[in-house]
Amino acid sequence: MSVGVTAQNTQELDLSYGEEVELNEYTFRYDDQDGTRYFEVTVERDGSTFLVEQQTQDELYDLEKPHTFDISDELDIELKEMTSDKNGVGLNLSLKASENIFADADMSTSAPDRVFVGQSEEVDIPLTLENTGIVNQTFSLGAVHNTSAEVSYNFQDFNVTKLKVDNGKEESISAKIDVPETAKKGTYHFELYAEDKSRVSENITVEIRESSDASERRRISLDAEESFIGVKPGEEKQIPVRVRNRGTVTIDNIEVDVEAPEGWETELTQSSSPSLEQYDSFRTMVTVKAPVNAQPGDNFVEVSASSDETATEEPERVRVEVQQESNLRYIGLGIMGFSLVLLIVVYRRLGRR
Repeated sequence: MSVGVTAQNTQELDLSYGEEVELNEYTFRYDDQDGTRYFEVTVERDGSTFLVEQQTQDELYDLEKPHTFDISDELDIELKEMTSDKNGVGLNLSLKASENIFADADMSTSAPDRVFVGQSEEVDIPLTLENTGIVNQTFSLGAVHNTSAEVSYNFQDFNVTKLKVDNGKEESISAKIDVPETAKKGTYHFELYAEDKSRVSENITVEIRESSDASERRRISLDAEESFIGVKPGEEKQIPVRVRNRGTVTIDNIEVDVEAPEGWETELTQSSSPSLEQYDSFRTMVTVKAPVNAQPGDNFVEVSASSDETATEEPERVRVEVQQESNLRYIGLGIMGFSLVLLIVVYRRLGRR
């Protein structure tokens, strides 16, 4: 004995002769075959179609109304009455389901799976929203993503956050993705969705690139106060370097890096800054120490800087000359020593006279 469905969702359906209504995997049909009118319900499961209920029109007349057909664990159909319309006899049905199977929808787009947009630019994603259920729906429009971009929807030149779509109808809308100039470059996934009794979505991959003018708004520079220094083996020297935001927007998480020849030691008095406002700067001292066995000649120390938004195009290069120890000091000491010995000898000889 069937106890029927514990109805949580009920929907009225007037089915005219010659009409067919699809509802998720169920199809309701009131038609004619070999001169006999009939009502039937089929269900699509695992790629196959199964007949779950069939009654001729005469059999329907003989039923006591209302009459309930136990279609499945999730659906009951109540035949309330048989009506007359322009096509002849119609069926007044009440569908009772344990889940909301009356609302269905579909969303599609003509946009490619991957789109490109620059910082401080926007891109429109065309969308078609179709209500494939048998009830009217008013969809809330939204987006899921992990960027600083803003997503808004446009319908007939109006910005909208909700859109009503009658059953069996479709509407064309567009999602505008507005990327701020401070957005981080990279590849991100956007889920554009519409939700009411049913929820549908489209997934779009968006690659945010640096726009041509964005590079001018985000510029970081390095200025070494000395482009040449001389050191002796084992000696250390300091090079003052100023890090400056030459752009027109704030840059964040600035890092300074030093590259030196192998075996050289380097140190920074300040290697980072949380942010720099427009035209702000900070000064750091780069200490370089040549190894004790450094060979005479030119070497280069390179200083670079980067932030979340930009980086120096070229490192700041400082020429460091390792100077050879001079022999003049030893020659001078030798001459002084020889002169002292000579004076002592002359003094002794003169003293004997």
